[in-house]
Amino acid sequence: MAEAASVAQKCVVPVAEKPLIEHVVTALGDCPEVGDIRIVAHEPVEIAAIDAVAALIEQGRLTFRSGAHNLVDSIFARAEGASFPLVVTTVDNCLWRAADYSEFIAKALSAGADAGAALARKEDVQAADPRGQAKFYQFADGGFSNCNTYWVGSKKALKAAEVMRGGGQFVKHPIRIAQAFGFMNLIRCYLGNGTREKLFGQVGHRMG
Repeated sequence: MAEAASVAQKCVVPVAEKPLIEHVVTALGDCPEVGDIRIVAHEPVEIAAIDAVAALIEQGRLTFRSGAHNLVDSIFARAEGASFPLVVTTVDNCLWRAADYSEFIAKALSAGADAGAALARKEDVQAADPRGQAKFYQFADGGFSNCNTYWVGSKKALKAAEVMRGGGQFVKHPIRIAQAFGFMNLIRCYLGNGTREKLFGQVGHRMG
């Protein structure tokens, strides 16, 4: 993608005439519940030159951290010295707006969640793009897709990030579900045995 767009890295590939990461940074910057913004990047210079990013740097709200060799250690690097709770998202999550982050944060706080993940309903995803996604997580209360946005309520909850140690994209790589959440939860996921609340409760119990 980066090569086709003649840029150095994926996060600055233009979408709707703006770099991917500009959509994300703008939404976070406009969200009243979000304080400091930290970007983990191997090559920050190209990102820092984007106007919206530069403005947040000037305001003292945005800083960079060096990226690690994997997603988990990159999250740990970003969390070092941070105030909790944290919202973790990806640079290509360009469809979220400030109101979406506000809703996610409010629900996580209301639930008293140690860790959380945002999901989108299958019917909403397919209504927006019928051909864009074929596989979904299937629960008793419907199909869902991961929104690549996560909640870390406290420092102890950072260990939840370890489930990504073997890589994400669980719906494409089912063995990773077994490795991260246990074989029985893989079976339950495949059978659609249980609601989201029930299965996440079982996962939460396993992870402590």
